[in-house]
Parts: sequence; structure tokens; C-alpha cells
Amino acid sequence: MNLADLRTRPTAATAAPTAPTTPGTTPGSGPAAGSSDGHGAAGSDAVEVRAVRTAGAAHGPAVDAEPLLSVRGLTVSFRARSGPGRRTTVLRDVSLDVRPGEIVGVIGETGSGKTTLARAIVGLAPSEAGVIDVDGTDIRRLRRRARRGFRRGGAIRFVFQDPLRALDPDLTVGRSVAEGLTVAGRGTRDEQQAAVADALRRVGLDPAVAGRLPGAISGGQRQRASIARAIVDNPRLLICDEPVSALDGSNRNLILRLLDTLRRSPAGADSAHADSAERDRLGMIIISHDLSSLAGIADRVVVLYRGRVVEDGPIAEVFSRPRHPYTALLIASAPSIRDEHGPSPAQLRRPADQAADQQGERGRPAEACVFAHRCPFATEACDHTPALEPAVPGWTAACHHEPTWRSALTNRSAAAAATLTEGVNNDAR
Repeated sequence: MNLADLRTRPTAATAAPTAPTTPGTTPGSGPAAGSSDGHGAAGSDAVEVRAVRTAGAAHGPAVDAEPLLSVRGLTVSFRARSGPGRRTTVLRDVSLDVRPGEIVGVIGETGSGKTTLARAIVGLAPSEAGVIDVDGTDIRRLRRRARRGFRRGGAIRFVFQDPLRALDPDLTVGRSVAEGLTVAGRGTRDEQQAAVADALRRVGLDPAVAGRLPGAISGGQRQRASIARAIVDNPRLLICDEPVSALDGSNRNLILRLLDTLRRSPAGADSAHADSAERDRLGMIIISHDLSSLAGIADRVVVLYRGRVVEDGPIAEVFSRPRHPYTALLIASAPSIRDEHGPSPAQLRRPADQAADQQGERGRPAEACVFAHRCPFATEACDHTPALEPAVPGWTAACHHEPTWRSALTNRSAAAAATLTEGVNNDAR
């Protein structure tokens, strides 16, 4: 997959199959079931990523619908180990929206707060301030019984990063998938078994897998089982933390196709209730270090750096022409999606010979831009945190120099080229 493919994302396409299978296989058997040694993906990674994009392009988010999830001003901190009473802020003033049927990718380097954001949304990490609104309910305000009832209601489900640790090794796959239904007291035993079988089919697994232990199935099958566990009670929002990071290329593409298929239509939807089905489509947040995987299925991307959102916009446009220098650096460092004619990582990094205090680094206040210490375009204006302002409608960036840093990059490159040419000429003399 390359940047040209991303720019030419189609606007209409045929529907994808209901289960991500490969010709010549059946769900739950062979490579399509997620076997670690299979070759279920057709051709190369690039072919599969384009197939995912083609399948989902005509079934994007319900853009006119109210956000399914609306996060505003979310701040999370933890007690620091350095001394009593001290706290370390991991997320500060984070905001994002997810609409029905929309996949929002969250990217950023290790330590940027991606997983903490996901855990705070589902209530696994305490938050200090902000609003987490799910279908009109601020879940941060829920207390005890109301919060427990909301969790058991199944509106939000989390797919953890490590499927082997997420599934109890002593429980069969079927019991793990049904655990949420059992805790919530939903249905009889037979009804729960039927729901488990249906969830396994929806993720492309044979229901017979329900009788096996997690250690007896492959990594791809475990990831599918984790997803089945999350969707068995038909949630509104699915949060996936690095869902393909531990998988090989073949299984990675199969899981991406599966996620794209799941978001396009809610379970049990029919044409007689098309409007309701549109509103009930599954929204997703996918956390990933693999930018090419997100480019294949995500609609929007949120870029985190040191616990702050620095850019938020449509993924095709952001990956084609990022508005923030940090986003540009991430993309330039990803060979699979970077623009060969765009800036290089070296151009977007502060020169090694530039003194730390040349731009006032040692004297920058605590409220300075979080990227100022690494940004080659930082000035005195960056002593103050930039607001996340609209660059164009539907696309925001938090950078004081958003309109000008690209021209500064061009001027710097021209100056460097002139210096190099002068040096060559002097050597020739």
C-alpha cells in the first residue's frame, strides 16, 4: 500500500462478504480461520489493504448522525512514584468523536497515552476531568450501581491487545465468550450458547471452536475469539487496542477485513428499518502503531503526542498532507505510506548540532507546546500551548505555525542545497 492508493480511495464499491473467508475455505477451517501458517490473504499486503478499503468505502460512517461517543476535555493523571502527593498527567484536555459506523484510528508513539485513553473511556482508568458521553449519558458521572449497570448493559466493549492473556487459559473459548452474558444474567444457558455460536460465526470461526481451550487454537483464532467475546451482546462501540500487532501479514489482513465487515451493519438489521439500522451501526476506535493498517479501514485519525491531541481529521487527507509537524514526522517515518516526494524524517527533526537552548528550550514554561522540544520550527510563540483549531472544516490541528511550517521547510531545504552546492564549487576550485 502506498500514498497514491490512499489518495485514490474509491467512493463506491461492492459489498464485502459477510464473513472474511478465502475462496476454497470455510469459516473456522484452514487459513481463513486465522491459522498462523495460512496464506488466506490474497496476494500481498498491498492487495489486501486495497480490498479492505474498497469494501468499506461505500459503507462509511453515518456523517449526519449524532456522535455515538463524544469525549471532551478528558484529563487523566496517576500518582507519581517520585514522592507523596505528586501526580503525573498522562492525558490532558483530550477530545474526540465517534459516529455510528465510523472507525477512528488513534496513533502516536509509545507513551503518548493511547491505551490510557481507551481504558479511561471504558472506565478502567480513573479520569480527573472531562466528559465521556455515550448516547447522551455522561458515564463519568455514573456512580456505583448505575456505573455497574451501564457496564453490564454492553454499550462499550474492549478488545485487549494480547488475546492470549485476555482469554482465561482455564476456560474454554465458549465460556470466555459467554462470560459477559453470564455476569449480566442474560438469557438461559441454551440462549447463551446460541449467542456464542452466532458471535463465533460472525467473526469467521466454526462454533466447534467453543469447546477448545485458548492454548489449543492459533493466534489468529484467539484474536477472533476475543472479538467474538466483545460483540456477543451487540455493543454500540468497540475499542480495539493494537488488534493486529501480534499477527503475521496474512492474519492481520483477515482481522482488518473482519473489523470492516462488523462496522457496516448491526446484528439483526433488516431493510425495513434502514434508518434505525444506520444509527445502530457499530462505531470503533482502533489503536495502532501500524499506519498502513489504519489507512486501509479507518475514516478518521486522531494523533496523540505526550497526552495531547495534536491533529484530528479525515485519514486520507491527514496522511496525504498532514497539518502538524509531528504527524508529518510519523508519516515520513512509515515506509508503507510516506510520500516519496514529501519531506524526509531528517528534515522534520531538529538538527543534532542545534543547541538545546537555542530556541529557549531550557527556559520553556510548563505550558509550552508539547512538541516544541523536538520541533525544528518552534519559536517563542510555542511557549504557550496551541489550541486545537480548525485548519479546514472537519480537520483540526494544534500548531502555532500550521499555515507556515511547510514553507519554512522549503526555504530551509533550499538554503541547505545552496550551501552544499557552494561547498562542492569550493572543492572544485
